[in-house]
Amino acid sequence: ICAFTEEREKKTLESTLLIPVKTEVLVAGKFLCVMAVALVSGVLNFFGMGLVAALALSQAKVVSGFGRMSRLIELLPPETLLCLTVATLLFAGLISACFALLSALTRSFKEAQNILTVPLLIVSPIPLFGLLPGISLNTALSLIPILNLVLWVKSAVRGDAELLPVFITVFESGFLIAAMLFMLNSLVRTESFALGHQQILRFAARGKVS
Repeated sequence: ICAFTEEREKKTLESTLLIPVKTEVLVAGKFLCVMAVALVSGVLNFFGMGLVAALALSQAKVVSGFGRMSRLIELLPPETLLCLTVATLLFAGLISACFALLSALTRSFKEAQNILTVPLLIVSPIPLFGLLPGISLNTALSLIPILNLVLWVKSAVRGDAELLPVFITVFESGFLIAAMLFMLNSLVRTESFALGHQQILRFAARGKVS
């Protein structure tokens, strides 16, 4: 929300758009800032889950000592760690691009909060559905955004991920990120985005009166 909406409320958006850089650079900078916050949140979540897993494994005598999370990481093959890393990057990029685009369409902080609540409520239960037993990544489920990433991680941990569904998952996620960033860049270039919808209507009304 702070990327565009808060700037519009604080009357700093106009000066930001006047910076002598291309809109692609501006959008990329805003997007990477949002994605950085998402990645920090994801890393903290992974760290918390790792602590819980290390505690459970230490109690089960699989690893010795609660503080030795390095032993827990060593239990995961390198290809599994690579899949976890790529899936996390794609997930953070997909959510960040979606939220950045939706927040750029709003005119106030409160309006942005209300709009972003809808995709948040839709996305939140998807990981829980993906963790249900008997559901694994296949060609059909690889076409469902977010769910395909969750199922990919699940299959990577179990070691039964198939190449075609994984390729579709990576390609579709990357395509959606690029498409939303393209729409965001096109929106930033418009006159209505720079001046605000209400000001455009005022200018149009003045033109009719004159």
